[in-house]
Amino acid sequence: MLSEYAGISKQARLLVYLNFVPSIAVGFIYTDLSYFLPKIQGLPSPWPWLTITVMGLTLVVESIPFGMIADRYGRRRMMVLGTSARA
Repeated sequence: MLSEYAGISKQARLLVYLNFVPSIAVGFIYTDLSYFLPKIQGLPSPWPWLTITVMGLTLVVESIPFGMIADRYGRRRMMVLGTSARA
């Protein structure tokens, strides 16, 4: 399965490695919201699930136009821009 990625350039591998840290941070946000909103903020229990669902759907929906933009202007450029914006 991973043998397909053996030919990736050093720059592309670096971009993938640099995406690990922001991805872990986003994962912590998703898991912490389910505790923070009801226990600390005192919101009713449906709010964390609604918030996480909206965040997930937003990521899916925004990937369509950003994918089309990346196809038009270059995936590497858009990946660098996206990684810079998340950091």
